[in-house]
Amino acid sequence: MKILHCSDLHLGRRPVGGVGEYSETRFSDYFSSFHHIADYAAENSIDTVIISGDIFDRREITPDILERAEQVFIKLKDSGIETIIAEGNHDRGGSSDSTWLNYLVHRDLVKMPCVNIDDENNFVFQPVESDGVHFYSMGYPGIYIEEMSRSLIEVLDKDKLNIVLVHTAISSNDHFPGTVTPAVIDLFKERVYYIAGGHFHSYHHYPADEPYFFVPGAPEYWDLAEGEEKYFIVFDTSSGLRENISTSRRKKTSLKHSFISGSDSDFEAEFDQWLSALPVDKNSVVTCLFKIEESLYPDGAACEKKIESAGALKAKVSFVYKSTGVSADRSGEQIVTTESIESEKLITSGYSGDMALKIVNSYLPELKKTETEGDNGGSGFDLFDRMIEEIIQGK
Repeated sequence: MKILHCSDLHLGRRPVGGVGEYSETRFSDYFSSFHHIADYAAENSIDTVIISGDIFDRREITPDILERAEQVFIKLKDSGIETIIAEGNHDRGGSSDSTWLNYLVHRDLVKMPCVNIDDENNFVFQPVESDGVHFYSMGYPGIYIEEMSRSLIEVLDKDKLNIVLVHTAISSNDHFPGTVTPAVIDLFKERVYYIAGGHFHSYHHYPADEPYFFVPGAPEYWDLAEGEEKYFIVFDTSSGLRENISTSRRKKTSLKHSFISGSDSDFEAEFDQWLSALPVDKNSVVTCLFKIEESLYPDGAACEKKIESAGALKAKVSFVYKSTGVSADRSGEQIVTTESIESEKLITSGYSGDMALKIVNSYLPELKKTETEGDNGGSGFDLFDRMIEEIIQGK
C-alpha cells in the first residue's frame, strides 16, 4: 500500500486580527496547500491519505470552511483514494459526536479509527482495516498519552501490519502539554510499522536510526515566526521506501541588514536605497531584522508599507540596536521595542537571546491581540502550542 501522511492542515485559519487582502489570501492558502496534497496523491498512485489531526483550525467552523474542505475530500474520493483521519486538539468538540470530523465520516468522505472509554474506564480501540493494514488512532490523548499507549500496545498484534495515528510530538520533557517522551514511543517497537504523529509544525522523526514515529509538520506556515521546510511524507508498506515531499506554500523570505545611518532622515534614505536594490517576490511574505544605531527611532510600520508596495503580500519589520555593551543578548544586540523589559526578564530566566527575541516580537503581541479582541476561538491556545514547540526544539 502506498500511503501519504500529512498533518496540521489548520483549514479555516486566519491571521489574528487580520482583515483585508492579507487575511483573505492567507485564509485561502491553507486550502490551496491541501488541494496540492490531493493532486499529488491522485497523480502519484497513492492508495491512502492519512491525516493525523488538526484538520480544521477551530472547533467552530463556517459553512464556507466546510464547503471548501469537502471539495478536497471529494476530490480524493473521486480519485479512488481512501482518507483516514484522526482528531487533533483543534478539532475536538464537547462530545464524541459533536465535531465536524464526524460529519465527514457520515458523508462517507473519510474513515476515522477511534478510541472510547467503557463503563469500567478501559480504553476500547476501534481500528480501520484496509488491504491488510490495520489503522489505529489515539486522537489527541493529551495528558493520557502514556496510559493510552500502554493500553493500545496490549491489543496490537505484532504479526499484523499496524499503523497508529496520534496527534502528538516528541519532547524530552513530559511536562509539555500534548507531547510524548521518547520512552513511550520505545514501547511500540516491534508492534507497529509506522506511527503518524502531528501537533508540532516542523518535521521530525524517531528514533534516529530505523525510525517509525514521524511528524510531517504543517504544510503551510502557521505564523510568520516559522521558517523551516514543510513536508508531507509518502511511504510504501511493500517496499519500505519513504520520501519527504516539499509542500506548496506561500513564498516566505527572511532578511537581515545592518544600517549605518546616524539620523532618522538618513535612515529613511538608506532604507529606500536598500529596498530599491532588493528583488521582492510578488505576493511573498517578508520578515526583516534590521540592525540600527542606538540613536535611531525608525518607523517600522512605514518600512513595512514600503516593502508591501514593492510587491510583498505582507512585511514584518523588527529592529535591534548594534552592540552597546548594555542590556545585550548573547549576540551583543539590544532589542529596540517597547517590550525590551519583557525580553530582559526572559533572558535572565534562562531563555536564549534569540528565543527571547522571537517570543517578544512574535508571540507576545499576538497573545495580547487575542486578549484585547476578546477572542474565544482558541487562538491564544494555538499560539501557546506553537511557542512551546519553538522552546522545545530550541529554535
